[in-house]
This record gives sequence, C-alpha cells and structure tokens, in this order.
Amino acid sequence: MENQEFANFLAANHRAILDKAKLFEKIFDAIGHKDFWGLTEFILLYGMILYFKPKYILELGRAFGNSLYTISIAADSLGYQPELIESVCLADTIFESKKKVEAQAGYNLNPAIKITTRNFLKYDGSAFLNADDILILYDIHGKKLIRHFLGRYAPILKQKRHLAIFHDFSYFPGMTKKDFLLVKKNDPLNYKDHCCVQWEGPPPAGIVGYDEVPELLNYVRKRRLTLNFPYLSLSGCLDACYLRELEGFVNYRKGFSTSLISVTF
Repeated sequence: MENQEFANFLAANHRAILDKAKLFEKIFDAIGHKDFWGLTEFILLYGMILYFKPKYILELGRAFGNSLYTISIAADSLGYQPELIESVCLADTIFESKKKVEAQAGYNLNPAIKITTRNFLKYDGSAFLNADDILILYDIHGKKLIRHFLGRYAPILKQKRHLAIFHDFSYFPGMTKKDFLLVKKNDPLNYKDHCCVQWEGPPPAGIVGYDEVPELLNYVRKRRLTLNFPYLSLSGCLDACYLRELEGFVNYRKGFSTSLISVTF
C-alpha cells in the first residue's frame, strides 16, 4: 500500500469518511474506553479497508471493541458483504461493549463478524491461511505471539493478496532514544512497559510500542520488506481535508501520532 496513493484516496473520500466518524464517535462514547483507539485510527483503518476491499478480515486482539466496530462500520460501507470477518481475543469484554453500543448508539455489528474468545496460540486460522484478499489487524502483545504470527502467517501472506496492519506501533517523526527515555522516566502515558526502536532512513523517527516492536522490525529489516506509515498519508491531507472538521469532534486528540503501521510481506 503506497502512502501517496492512500493519501489521495483519503483526500478524495474525506467527506464520506468524516460522516462515518460521527457514527463511530457515538459508539466510542457508548463503549467508554478511549485509551486504546481514537479518531485518527478510525479514519486510517476505515480508509484502508475501503481502499483495499478485502474479502476476509482477521482481527487479532480487540480489547473493548473500538477497532472491531471500526471494521464493522467499514464493512457496512464496502458495497458487498465480506465472506468472513473474525475477531480473535482471549478477553470477553466485547460482549459488554456490544450491549452498551446496541442500547446507547443503536448500532449492530455487521453480520459477517464472528467473535472468537480464544488464545491466539491455540487459534486454527485455516480459513484465512487458505484465502486470498485478506486484511489482518494485529493488535496483541508479546514476543511469543508475534513470533508465532510471523512463523505461521507471514510466509503464506507473501503468496496472497493481503494487507497486514499492526496496532500499538506509534510512529513519532524526529523522536530519538533520548526523547523516549525522558518520556519513559516521567511516564505520563504509562510507557513503563514500552520500548523504542529508531527507524533507519528518512524521515528520522522512533517507533514506540510493546516488546513485539523489535521482533517485527528485525524481521522486516532482515528480509528487506516494505514498511509503510499510514499516518504520513493522513498527515499529508490533514490540514487540507480533515483538521477543521476533526476539531469539532469531542474525542479528537490534536497532535496525536496514530499507532498503525502496515507491512508488505
């Protein structure tokens, strides 16, 4: 997924995307857990789903369901019904969120969605391993889990039409290791369990996340894979298309560097 092409798509469709963001904000408020996902993530993931047009969507890790509802709203907008959307997570907090969203926002999840409560290490995943046109949102933490994903899924994804997106890989242009250590010392955002990896090449940046960050980036570097920063696509058209409208949203965090990256295996 080329950053510039995606930026053009976001700019061309900004009005429709912002209209859906209004629905998401109602859902966001109903769920009530706002530390894990925001409006910039909604815009990017919603936009990537509409841009890529997958037949299959696999979400690994969902917490309280903000990302799953983003997927659901995007699936409603595709103009066709995906064959399968599966959300896999050990936690069952989605069921409480589902009740709140139905009661307070009047929204029901897309009927293609299958909710699975299971440890990813014990998840079969054969429906996705045998399919083409797959979008994967990876949102679970830990070295063991990312190694399992890279060992089982990455070699197969190379042979498929796919888009692999990773959450909680926050990209900060110009961030140095010294900057990160200062943030970690002051710990205003609970960074005590995070690590920072400097990304090589323009523009200089730090990538902050959990301990799967170096695992994935080492995998990317060794195999010379393509790593994309969708935030650059959004930032390129924020002022022109989104900023004025976004400032009218209660949950928009100005200056927030969104935490999604994509990898082409």
